[in-house]
Amino acid sequence: MTFKKKLLGTLVLAISLAGSQTLASGLEPVPEKEFEELPLEEVEAQPVSVDLAFQRVEPSKEQSKEEEFLPDLPVLLDGKLYSAEELEKAGVQLPHYVLDSNAAEQDVLLGFRDAESLKVYLEKTGQMPSAEPQERSALLCWFRPPAYFYDGTYYTGSYFSLRPGFGHANLGSWDNRISSIRGTRCGSWTLLTELPNYQGRRLWLGASWAVPNLSAYRMYPYFWLFRQTWNNRASSVMVFW
Repeated sequence: MTFKKKLLGTLVLAISLAGSQTLASGLEPVPEKEFEELPLEEVEAQPVSVDLAFQRVEPSKEQSKEEEFLPDLPVLLDGKLYSAEELEKAGVQLPHYVLDSNAAEQDVLLGFRDAESLKVYLEKTGQMPSAEPQERSALLCWFRPPAYFYDGTYYTGSYFSLRPGFGHANLGSWDNRISSIRGTRCGSWTLLTELPNYQGRRLWLGASWAVPNLSAYRMYPYFWLFRQTWNNRASSVMVFW
């Protein structure tokens, strides 16, 4: 199947201002509705370094061939669009998947083979994460909420919040329970990691973007009946300035 880029142009800006329409990529601007800040009390948040976001993704039993992370969306990799089936056929394994404004404009998921290629992209687009706030970022955080994680789709059910510069290496009773995310509006990135201690594949969510349903991003085994998604999959989280 052939996929074409859908350049949304000024429509993306209009959607961002309206905050009410979900893109085909499964992204939407962070909704205006405010939630009370609610830290995860059972597991203490720890400061995180940028190195944790880029550490090598080691193979594990939970990353076997039968559970490759291959989303429904076309994946833009090295300037070329791939379908899930094409990635699987090529045997491509991608540890980093990125959802940001560029992904929204092209209606794709951005894929990166390794941390180095991801760093090049982040530096080129001025989106490199930081463990420390800039003066302007710190000021904005007095008025804008942190990242939020929900156990229901479309920001429903129970939730917890996390400020930039911190992470949870494990999620306690929240392990494999997150179904939707509102990314930080005062930092740069909100990261889901597949395994505890910030191990496994990572889903990067850019500032001011939200994912109302993590089932939009699938992991395909050989048999479609057993495919899995990022829904109820994350075991650790990080938020950066």
